[in-house]
Amino acid sequence: MMVVGSWSTRYLRRTEAIDRREKDELDPLLADTQAKEILVARRRAHNAACGMPADLTDEEVAAAESVMTRQLKGLSSLREVPSYGPSFISLWADATAKGLSAEEAADRILDWTYYWPPAWTRDYERKKKMLPKIDEAMQVRLLQSVAWRPTGDLFIPWSSEMDGQRWEVRINDFPDEYMYSLLIDGTLAGDFHDWPDAWNRGGAKVERPAVTLAKPHLTFDAAVLVDTTNLVARYRAGECEAVWRDLVALGPDVRKPPYDVPTEAVARETIRRAKHNFELIVQRLHSLDYQFLRDTWDQPATKKDLQDLAAYEEAGLLVPAAVRVFIEEMNIVWLMGTHPLLCPEGRVQAADPLFLMPLLNSGLLELWGNGEKPDVVNENREMFQLDLCAAPMSKAEVMNNAVAEDWFSIQLPDAAADAVLVGEPQGRTFVEYLRWSFKWGGFPGWEKEKSRPEKELAFLRDGLLPF
Repeated sequence: MMVVGSWSTRYLRRTEAIDRREKDELDPLLADTQAKEILVARRRAHNAACGMPADLTDEEVAAAESVMTRQLKGLSSLREVPSYGPSFISLWADATAKGLSAEEAADRILDWTYYWPPAWTRDYERKKKMLPKIDEAMQVRLLQSVAWRPTGDLFIPWSSEMDGQRWEVRINDFPDEYMYSLLIDGTLAGDFHDWPDAWNRGGAKVERPAVTLAKPHLTFDAAVLVDTTNLVARYRAGECEAVWRDLVALGPDVRKPPYDVPTEAVARETIRRAKHNFELIVQRLHSLDYQFLRDTWDQPATKKDLQDLAAYEEAGLLVPAAVRVFIEEMNIVWLMGTHPLLCPEGRVQAADPLFLMPLLNSGLLELWGNGEKPDVVNENREMFQLDLCAAPMSKAEVMNNAVAEDWFSIQLPDAAADAVLVGEPQGRTFVEYLRWSFKWGGFPGWEKEKSRPEKELAFLRDGLLPF
């Protein structure tokens, strides 16, 4: 009954956010009815595929329903198909299908009810730094006039072509995430809540799935169909970004069968390609007489690094698969240095050369509290961060032989495949940040500059492996 009560409370908060209504009025405040219909259709498709668990007795069901109906209006039975979040039945069924006991299934549902989404942490961090939720570059895109075509896809419902690039709009798991994401050539450009007035999307094709759908391979936080038998093959065939989207959507389930083995394989193939690209860029920079800040531009993980990483995982301070494999295979890489065109002296912030250095620290485990889970709502949650990427402003400090002060970080624990970099202006995940950096030959800062060394950048990125 306690678990059902917790689920009902979280579900009610989602309902209020998606279908907010003023007191004594029937019209919803959420004016974007197209997005709402897609969210509801997508969630109902998942919930409808789950039948009543056989291991719940009639007495347990009756007790659970008595708690639920006191908190939720419009739902009178666990068998009804909710529209605004995962149903209690779907959460229970997903957990028990993986062989979890009733007690473990209950804990799994409580994990969902207390889940603190990364998007909320990102907003908190930006507010703390007095930064707007949406950065200037994304705000400019939202003001552009764009004609969208409906795709009929419940995850990426609209697409368009702008300046030779493929623009797509993805609907996320609102309210845990921003309502929309803009993807440009498959790369995240930014997130936003409100549909821009200058964007004409016409009518979205929202097909309401029948309740007789076969049960998809889903988890409580992933409304996606993921076939584990061909993830690696799809990745190697060129569906790199799509595969990573699927893995990220699966959340912490990527650590459990049947997702654990293919997730590990994709993560290792991704980092192998990233390592190949980095080493090729270093060779090409040498041929351009690039003056590296130091003789070493990479540093493999030491025995101490690997011990700290293992200690994190053993204590429950889980590290996303992509980051963990990066530490094991690459660890510290940087392109700090000077070049008349690529990275002129005094303009390192503009060039923003790649600089990744996970700040593993055994002392973090003491803050962690010997493996006890922190209160994700308290103001000290920033202590549980792993710094990964030096921010552009701090790279000027590094060039002056000072210690970088500002970093892009990930929140721990995180059992997912990838994680959003806290503080990164576009809200990129770690893999997206790597992909974006190599798209610009290791100097992604040039993306926002009107005058840039096009010839040299083209030389650096030519033939790099996609990942």
